[in-house]
Amino acid sequence: MSPGKSSNQSRRELVAALLTKPAIKGVMRRAPGWHGVLVLNYHRIGDHAAQPWDRTLWSASGEALDAQLAVLAREAEVIGPHEVEDAMLQGRRGRRLLLTFDDG
Repeated sequence: MSPGKSSNQSRRELVAALLTKPAIKGVMRRAPGWHGVLVLNYHRIGDHAAQPWDRTLWSASGEALDAQLAVLAREAEVIGPHEVEDAMLQGRRGRRLLLTFDDG
């Protein structure tokens, strides 16, 4: 682990990197749907290494976010906040995701 980098940051970076790998894309494609809505929260987007303040607050670089969103758009049904209630009431399995930023 490099200086200034917490173990939480390392885990987030690992998960973000894995999301864009071909093997993970295949797993997500074959994974059964789930009941409800999976909510992914991003705090800040940018280059955490170039920032003088708390580097653990960064969720992804701009390039990593673009790659992650491309995978999510292909492999899941990305919904908006106004669609959550209907998705929950439907009771069917699916791959519904809601993306939020900062504090939701």
